[in-house]
This record gives sequence, C-alpha cells and structure tokens, in this order.
Amino acid sequence: AWKCHRRGGAGGGDELGEREPLDATLFYTLADALRATVRDLYTESHLLRSTTAAATPTTTATAAMVGELESRAKHVQEAFVKKQMSGDYAERNVDSINQRNKSFNRKLGRAFDKHTVEIRHALERGTA
Repeated sequence: AWKCHRRGGAGGGDELGEREPLDATLFYTLADALRATVRDLYTESHLLRSTTAAATPTTTATAAMVGELESRAKHVQEAFVKKQMSGDYAERNVDSINQRNKSFNRKLGRAFDKHTVEIRHALERGTA
C-alpha cells in the first residue's frame, strides 16, 4: 500500500517518483482489522464442521422435536376439520379458492352476469 507521485510537480517528467508510505495509523488499523477477521474465521470455523459431537442432536432432542412437530400438525388438522364441519362452511356455495379470487369473481359477476343469465340457467337445468 504505497502512494505514487510524480517528481517535479505539474510540469515534471513522465517518470514516477519515489513512493511514500501510507500513514502509519491507517496501516496499523488495516492490519488489526485483517488480524481480527482471520482470528474470527479460525475461531468460528468449528461451527462449519458437522461431524463434531456438538453438532449432532441427541436422541431425546430429536424425539422432542418430532413430538412438537406432530402436535402442531395435529392442531392444524383439527382446526381445519372444525372449520369444515361448521355450518357456515358446509352450507355456503364455494366459488372461489381464496379471498383475492372471491373478489375477482364478484367483479366479473357485476360486469357480465346480465349477459350470462340464460346460459347459467341452462347449465343448471342440464339443457345446455
């Protein structure tokens, strides 16, 4: 990390002059930062190894995690079944897959229902 300057100022020759060193405090600051980075890399590199005993989960920890995941899945399934069995969900006419699609279908209905009434009635009767 050396600075170069031309000898002779603005009207001097084309040759490069002597190199002058960077400020010492800047040099030592950069060197300390590099040392700290290298030290952190080596001290934390053990976390990358998966063959150590610390990185391998115990059987009790694995069993606890499996139990928690199964209970979450059971809770979600129960909530879904409860929602399906409710009268509101069972009786309503489902024409959409999500709220955005429901809104889109409502807008389409406003625009085109008056033109498609006969076709829909024929399809419902089975005479189309």
